[in-house]
Amino acid sequence: MSKNLKAIQILAKIGKIISKVTFIVTVVCGIICLAYLSALLGVQELRVGGTDLIAWLTKGNDMSLEAQYFACVSGVIVCIGQAVLCKFSYRYFKNELSAGTPFTNEGATEILRLGIITLVIPCVIVIAQEVARNVWFPGILEFATEDMTEMGYGVMFILCSVFFRYGAELENGKQLDKGEG
Repeated sequence: MSKNLKAIQILAKIGKIISKVTFIVTVVCGIICLAYLSALLGVQELRVGGTDLIAWLTKGNDMSLEAQYFACVSGVIVCIGQAVLCKFSYRYFKNELSAGTPFTNEGATEILRLGIITLVIPCVIVIAQEVARNVWFPGILEFATEDMTEMGYGVMFILCSVFFRYGAELENGKQLDKGEG
């Protein structure tokens, strides 16, 4: 294995770990948003490891009740979108590590899919937040939306898919040349 391919594989291992950890964090954050929402809806006590999670979450909050509801719903929307992105990223890195190289047709297709999803999900998150705000929380005038910078990553992944597919063609050409000689 070349020095460059080893570096790629190390980065893929790091990407796989980060994707998994980030997935877990987004799920936990989504659960916290749901727990807070349940507190707002009247659940009196929710204990986790001896700590009353509801009391801990609501302590010192000065937002209006409607803003708190919206923040929870918006948080759940963002966490779901991010968890989906993390799951697809994890799957890409896992499959790339199994193949031993990003230069396969399957890997190129998979990173193309990841790029498209990375472009689409932030848009879906913002639209879902806007729909929730306009339908259920019309009193909320300003709010922070999902950061759309991820869309740049989507474009980068799509470009990488072209390079990876070309690398796969070169690899297949080398294999064909070896087989013919």
